Amino acid sequence: MVLFTRGEWDRSAAVCEDVLASPAQPHARGAAAGMLGLVYAMRGAARQARPHLLESHLIATRIELVPMELFSSWGLCVLESSAGSSADAADRARRMLARLARTQERHFSVLILQWITAFFAEQGMAADVRACAAALAAMAEATGQPAALAALAHARGESLLADEPRTALRELRSAAEKFAELELPYATAQSQLRAAAAAAQAGDQAAALDLLYQAHDTAGRLGAHFLLTACAAALSELGARPRGRAAGRGARRPRTAAGLTVRELEIMLLVAQGNTSRQIGETLFISPRTVEMHVQGSLLKLGCRTRAEAIGRLAELGTLPAEATTR
Repeated sequence: MVLFTRGEWDRSAAVCEDVLASPAQPHARGAAAGMLGLVYAMRGAARQARPHLLESHLIATRIELVPMELFSSWGLCVLESSAGSSADAADRARRMLARLARTQERHFSVLILQWITAFFAEQGMAADVRACAAALAAMAEATGQPAALAALAHARGESLLADEPRTALRELRSAAEKFAELELPYATAQSQLRAAAAAAQAGDQAAALDLLYQAHDTAGRLGAHFLLTACAAALSELGARPRGRAAGRGARRPRTAAGLTVRELEIMLLVAQGNTSRQIGETLFISPRTVEMHVQGSLLKLGCRTRAEAIGRLAELGTLPAEATTR
């Protein structure tokens, strides 16, 4: 969970894959499946995300692992929303709020509540936005947790956006700044995106563009597909285009081909350089068994029978540089 919230999504996915590839207790398997499914969901890979999220939710519900019950529900909510099933997503979000009220979980649910608040606001569900704000206010009062205070500022901004956009802009900017100080990149970008909406409504296009460019850069580094798409759409509405994705910490690796995931492409590049499964595992901090699982998945997606054939195929597609191959 910490790796995910800190924006280390590739590393989070790698750890989860390693756990799922080895014998694990229900607690560990439920957590790994849920976090891997959430990463996939945020990155727009619904087909890969759903089975992991459903498995995690089943395990978490059975053993009363509340944080993972909530995180897996969040991932499913993301999938429903992105598929256009807003009513189903809203129903699930309301059930999550009710579950929070019963369990009094006050730590892991902060970022989930921020996302739910933004979702309800985008759907024009004012009563639900107020319910989220009330939950966050109680959480902030009880714990004084900085992240809860930041999420509360976000919720206040959402509740004011329709009628008082300038005040909403101030609150949402404050939320983004607080999240940034806490090194929570996805939450920061989410608040920046919504602050941009407030700035645009208030007639401050320069502020809206600045906020959108920042959010877009962060979404690109994370590979957060839906957030990236939302930022690009908002920029287009203002007559602007996204900038090139920023490089640096958390930057995404080269684009994939034939449906390969970022991790699969990373492993195939190392295979192309002549590394064994053990060497690749040591480089990426995963087990050789996990490496083999990814290689076999890549071969299947590429329609190839051998590693050499797959490397040649990727080179032909321009996904791997031709000089990287050792065939």
